[in-house]
Amino acid sequence: MLTLHLLGHVHVTHGQRAVPISAKAGALITYLAIEKLPQHRERLADLLWDTLESRKNLRVELARIRSAGLDVFPSSSQLLHLDHVTSDFDAWCSDAHRDMNERQLTGWLATLRGLPFTGLEDLGSSTFQTWVDQQRWLMIGQIEGHLRRAYWRHAREGHAWATRLIAERAEALGLDDPAQEAQAQTQAEAAAPFPVPGVFPAPSPVPALPSSPAPTVEAALSPAPAPRRALTVHFERPAEERELRRALGQAEEQARLIYLHGPAGSGKSYLLRRLAAQLDWATVPVACGRPARLVVAGLAQALLRLCDPADAPTLNHLLLHPAGLEEDVVKVAHLLSGVRRRVLLVFDQAQDMAPDLHPLLEFLVESCDEGGRAFVVLGREPSARVPLVRALLRRVERPRRLELSLALLPVASVQQLLEAQFPFEPSGRVRAAAARLLQRSEGNPLHLLSLLADAPNLESAHDAPMPQAVLDACGAELGRWPARLVEAAARLSVICGGFDLALASAALGEETGVTAALLHEALELRLLEEVGAQTPLPLPLGSVPGRSPEGQEADPDRAPAGGRYLFRSEGLRLALALRLPRFVRQEVRCRLAAALAGSAPGLAAYYAGRAGLPEEAARLRGEYRRLLPHDSPLHHAPTDPPGTPPAPVPFPVSPAPGADGPLPGPSDAPVVHQGYRLFHDRGGLNILSSARYGPAPTLTLRLPVPLAAPGQPAELRLLWRLDLYRGGEELGPTVPPFALRVTVPGSGVAHVLRPGGPCLYREEDAAQVAHAGVGLGAWMEHHLHLGPEEVGAGTGVLELSVRAVDLALTLAAVRWNGRDLPLAAPVTRPHSRTLAGL
Repeated sequence: MLTLHLLGHVHVTHGQRAVPISAKAGALITYLAIEKLPQHRERLADLLWDTLESRKNLRVELARIRSAGLDVFPSSSQLLHLDHVTSDFDAWCSDAHRDMNERQLTGWLATLRGLPFTGLEDLGSSTFQTWVDQQRWLMIGQIEGHLRRAYWRHAREGHAWATRLIAERAEALGLDDPAQEAQAQTQAEAAAPFPVPGVFPAPSPVPALPSSPAPTVEAALSPAPAPRRALTVHFERPAEERELRRALGQAEEQARLIYLHGPAGSGKSYLLRRLAAQLDWATVPVACGRPARLVVAGLAQALLRLCDPADAPTLNHLLLHPAGLEEDVVKVAHLLSGVRRRVLLVFDQAQDMAPDLHPLLEFLVESCDEGGRAFVVLGREPSARVPLVRALLRRVERPRRLELSLALLPVASVQQLLEAQFPFEPSGRVRAAAARLLQRSEGNPLHLLSLLADAPNLESAHDAPMPQAVLDACGAELGRWPARLVEAAARLSVICGGFDLALASAALGEETGVTAALLHEALELRLLEEVGAQTPLPLPLGSVPGRSPEGQEADPDRAPAGGRYLFRSEGLRLALALRLPRFVRQEVRCRLAAALAGSAPGLAAYYAGRAGLPEEAARLRGEYRRLLPHDSPLHHAPTDPPGTPPAPVPFPVSPAPGADGPLPGPSDAPVVHQGYRLFHDRGGLNILSSARYGPAPTLTLRLPVPLAAPGQPAELRLLWRLDLYRGGEELGPTVPPFALRVTVPGSGVAHVLRPGGPCLYREEDAAQVAHAGVGLGAWMEHHLHLGPEEVGAGTGVLELSVRAVDLALTLAAVRWNGRDLPLAAPVTRPHSRTLAGL
């Protein structure tokens, strides 16, 4: 393989051997390698030699290149091009995202031997010199970007030695100081915090990726495109908005208490402010995390702007000369009743509510019987998880209270945002990107907007790392927990996916009793959550027995469902992992590899590879291959951690009627089961995997079907689409992943649908028949013919299963022997999507 060295003085190596070539030959190879396209000899001659004998000089230079042992150019063709060539810049950029110790970081920085393209400044024509200047400018911009990101990453982890090395190398090369860049970025973020309900930031232009063809001279000198127009962001939430409008309408007759909850960044405050402005309600925000005395003072100060001027002296006296807390609360309640405007009091951060604030809220709600008053409490957890809120709701009669959750954003709402941001993209690609981003962000607006903030295209947004805004929001909670627990949770965060007590003890290096106590405390504080037992979920889609629609336990005193645990969110896990020094993370990975070597050698090999133990990883990978069944498709699956996945190639099928058109009516509340989110939206059953990275769980759905006549086959027709799929083979699974599997229980045959060619293998004594024709980003129709032996084994149930690390799937219709099967509870809709007429 020919390697072109551009970082410093330009030269060429072939098979680790330096090739002696002239500066003109280096310029020729550099130009062809970067431009990628075939170039005519006459143009190259005029570009590199500003003389009358340029063609002759080019022939001489090509002969010298061949005599040096590089037979890379055909002798007779008039077009010259290079196919198999790499550069040190490509390798340097790919290594920029790796975790490196001091020796590795020093070697990575040492690759920067000087300014790029050194030695090509005074060669060739003025056009070629302009091209060299432009390419150097582009490459320096990318180098500064990688150094700046590496500096930020090590600065967050407290690695002073790394930041010093990076800053010294940047100074030696005359590049921008990454420390000053980081300080300027921090000041900019402090001056303009990330706006969930504000203006969508236009993505900043970024240089071309190293693997992309560099721009030509004409393209580099052309004027830059106009920046994208800033967008006002609003995600439609029809179901939640309808419920809040109804509650505020009832509050005009009699005061109402509303508890609105959702994770950090879900847009609770924004939704309330927007509705209050539309309905002409005065909003009074109050932070629950303060002592009751400060809350009363804050209410009095807010009422000064709303009350009658005659009441202002009373409020001023209350602020300047406070009396007893109960007396001041009575005064505030009395003055609140005299405000002529409709008032919406918003008490934020219910999870931090002080005990002495509970009687204050209770008195305010009970004393306001007149209309035009609404008390809204905002929190992150359901009321079953917040004792003070649960007690407050129970003291208010049922007609006057409402608990509402901000559910997963609808696909249609995300698609509308993408259509406005990328107006020239085809609707099919926008629909696929919306599903992928919804899975990646778990429907959180803050996470979603952070992913899109710096994305130059649809594909790059999903593959971006966890946004810093999400890490900051999750990390803000860590200060409320005991330091000992946070330290233990940080070590547990190295584990990918779920874990049991034994694996947690191995990661912590503690005895089982100590680990059990830590896990119990983490569960109480909602840092961890328990993984439910692997039970099938019945269809049509409804609530899981014993769970609320959002998938949280309805009974806080319910006994544990099983012995496996999971971090509440992937953002929280990563925020904890970033608190650990790298050597501690490596130590925990070594412990995990040793603990899993006997039971799960594939997963142990993954941890060993991440811990920097290549020999042990290779040994465990060999043991993993040996234990796999001989017919398992995992023998041919990659085991190394994947890089950026390739862009999906849609399978050419006929689109579903009305598949990409929005359907009226609200979305159903999502059901969380086995790590997947299920919801009925836009006329189809959507299944999204959790964004938490780890071994893929199996979700099984049970769908009632009519019993077939004895000895008769059955035809099953599926209309569905797959917008995101990654099996997670690098984690060493013991059973193959798939996008969708259909089986009749007891038949001994399962029909598997996944990207890739057809194959046949066995799993749990059942034949797994993998079908062809599964692609990404398009509607597909599959006809499955079930034989009499399969249908006869059934009892009126059809099982649909999914198993993947990353999955975004929409099941539009299922037809059994010509009859459509319901996938969700009946909803009145003007149109429905079925297979009829296809």
